[in-house]
Amino acid sequence: MIEQAKKDALKHGFADRTTFCALSAEDCASAVSEAGLSQVDAITVATAAHWFDMPAFYASAAKVLRPGGTLAMWVPVSLYCHPSVSKHKEVQAILDGLEEGFLSPYMQAGSMLARTGYETLPLPWSIPDTHGLFDEAAFKRCEWDRDGVPSAPPLPDGTPGPFLFERKMTIAQGEAAWATSSPSNGCLS
Repeated sequence: MIEQAKKDALKHGFADRTTFCALSAEDCASAVSEAGLSQVDAITVATAAHWFDMPAFYASAAKVLRPGGTLAMWVPVSLYCHPSVSKHKEVQAILDGLEEGFLSPYMQAGSMLARTGYETLPLPWSIPDTHGLFDEAAFKRCEWDRDGVPSAPPLPDGTPGPFLFERKMTIAQGEAAWATSSPSNGCLS
């Protein structure tokens, strides 16, 4: 992913203003300083915060994030069948049944935290050791496609707009995707 990011930065003309590195979340401050930087404009966390030691991560991130900088964390929640698909409610009931009935006993706390869209992710001002490190007033929670309802406006023909990370897949592709999830691996082992 780092190599692709470097290629994309070069392709789009901002390679001279970016540094990409893979690092431990809880030690991001030392990795930033090793890259020759003192502060960064943004820290992004994609589908990973549910496995972090949040107090240690927030403390490390606060050391290197410039005042007014952005800490963005996101996670996709569940799989949804698009409302434009024939019998989408029936398909969605099957997907929900797999997740809620079959896989939920194998979900770890982190999996459940991700599944709820980080609704209960501890935020820095709710943790005694990190209270005051981030501006609670600047916090903004954004949600897209909540509960399988597309956030995009309807298409000109009136059909629902696309999901943010929409991807069409066959049943076989869906099975392959589910097989990579930690609850699936838990119930298959």
